[in-house]
Amino acid sequence: MEDNIMLSHELLNVINTRNNKDLGVLKLDMSKAYNKVNWLFLLKVLRMYGFPQSWIQLIHQCISMVSYKVLVNGKTSSVFRPSCGLRQGDLLSPYLFLFCMDILSRMLQMAENIKQVQGIKVSRRSPSISHLFFADDAMIFFKASPSYATNMINILERFGEASGQKLNFLKSSVNFSPKISSHMKEELKSILAMTQVDNIGKHLGVPIDLPRKKSGSFQPLINKVVNKVLSLANLRISQPAKLILIQSILLSLSAHVMRCFKLPLAIANKIHSVITRI
Repeated sequence: MEDNIMLSHELLNVINTRNNKDLGVLKLDMSKAYNKVNWLFLLKVLRMYGFPQSWIQLIHQCISMVSYKVLVNGKTSSVFRPSCGLRQGDLLSPYLFLFCMDILSRMLQMAENIKQVQGIKVSRRSPSISHLFFADDAMIFFKASPSYATNMINILERFGEASGQKLNFLKSSVNFSPKISSHMKEELKSILAMTQVDNIGKHLGVPIDLPRKKSGSFQPLINKVVNKVLSLANLRISQPAKLILIQSILLSLSAHVMRCFKLPLAIANKIHSVITRI
């Protein structure tokens, strides 16, 4: 996870460099990703990977022998069964979903090999990177041109038709390098049908598109810390026990961020001041 965060941060630095004028990044949002997985597609993917038929049948039973009831006006409905999707919270679901997303990864890699799309290089000798996936969190990096943008949308549509996945264009976003021309920007936005943003924001829960003044990007972390501390401040336990509990919670909140970035001194001081008030 940390590798994805750091790599996406480095790629955004390349995009935001003033010398670059033809680069872009897509932050994709799959609409109800787990709920729309096509079972036939998933089983075909498992066969393609060489899993034995007996094991595939067991997986089919696990995902298909599910039944639901819902409350309608206080009354329980009759039992009904889904025809697609993976259960949220099932320990198998994240792994099965990865097999589906790997097909999209292979489609993008193949498209890059035949020059239908072009990724981004961090340096001259580094490999080209066209996408970063982690479960249903997806980012695509590309050289900004109408032909590449059209090819990417076609790939996403073909993948959606096969897998059942549907791109949420309202929640997906695109960002371009600063020096891209206004005409090119408008043409690409028209092709991609996505909202342009000035800052990609978070990836896997961590701010990756950091401006020069980084303090503002970490303000949500301070808000989380303050809310947690305030909720624990009124607990009827001894002060030492309360401090130990708060410190353990603060560590869990900030460790994910600190594994990737060094917190600005101003942010660290604010967190420290919140703790010392208790």
